Amino acid sequence: MQDFSWNRRYVRGLDFHPHLSLLATAFSDGVVKLWHPSSGREILTVGEEENDADGVFFAHDGAFFAVNHSDKVVRYYLK
Repeated sequence: MQDFSWNRRYVRGLDFHPHLSLLATAFSDGVVKLWHPSSGREILTVGEEENDADGVFFAHDGAFFAVNHSDKVVRYYLK
């Protein structure tokens, strides 16, 4: 089991990539991170720090992931 450090932020959503070993986490400060779950290595950080990230999900084919924010906007990120 891998222990992740969240730095006092609240995890608001998470999802696993449908084909690759990737975990996406959405945090209360609006930041979204992609992780390699077995090593705990951070792959990517994106986000809007002025709006909470309420959730994150990968497309069924893994081509992109989307983040819904507290400003009621969904942002898409291509892989």
